[in-house]
Amino acid sequence: MKLKESIKHEKRVLVGFFFSLIMFLSFSAFISHSLSFSLGVKFYFPFYYLLSIYLILVIFSILIIREASLYKILFFPIFGMLYWCENDNIKKVAKFLEDYNKDCVKTAVVIMAHFGRYTFKYAVKGNYYLLDVKAIIKYLELKRGNDFSFYLNASIDDVYKIMADDNVREVFFVGHGDSHTFVLDNDTEIFYCEFNNEKYKKDFVHQVHCGTKHGKSLIDYVVPEENKSKCFFFRKEVSSRDIRKWFKAETKKYKN
Repeated sequence: MKLKESIKHEKRVLVGFFFSLIMFLSFSAFISHSLSFSLGVKFYFPFYYLLSIYLILVIFSILIIREASLYKILFFPIFGMLYWCENDNIKKVAKFLEDYNKDCVKTAVVIMAHFGRYTFKYAVKGNYYLLDVKAIIKYLELKRGNDFSFYLNASIDDVYKIMADDNVREVFFVGHGDSHTFVLDNDTEIFYCEFNNEKYKKDFVHQVHCGTKHGKSLIDYVVPEENKSKCFFFRKEVSSRDIRKWFKAETKKYKN
């Protein structure tokens, strides 16, 4: 099943790149055509032909991504390229983490969101970036030594087991979400209120994703009051720069 999904994803990437090329040529033709009026340069580029081809391909794309809404179809060339960039980023992160503990219980556990949401938002802003992961690792190495683990493909059951395990004292949720939820994968959105129970108590929880002004965080439910200020959590849109800045600052505190 996973192999079929992978092949389907690769096909979408190839089609996306093909459409992107046509769109780029069409855009170039449009610029050339505009300059021909202002500079008096003779227009050689077959803009109208390329535009016609692009529109035909956009219509054809409906047959490829039937479940997509109109805006996805119209922007599919850009989306295909962004998807490829994000997919490449995920592979780089996975390769970088090959020498680190994965899918096992440690004092600190980092739960990574799964890539795969076919929306413009998730393509433009990835679940996480290599520089973010490196900043988190530096923080953990100084604080925990080698006593931490990454879960790259955690299931909802894995998350519950991690949260219920008393040996796990620090948990990171890295990806997309808001103050009250975390998007684990394509079909799973975790509501933090589900952990409003004594058995899920942790020393530290880091919601390494965006937050909102309203809604209780997981930190509110499971972290003791004296540790809440030491947890990563923002009630606003969070950028990769924000993540790196916060963890670098915390790392310096441990060095001192």
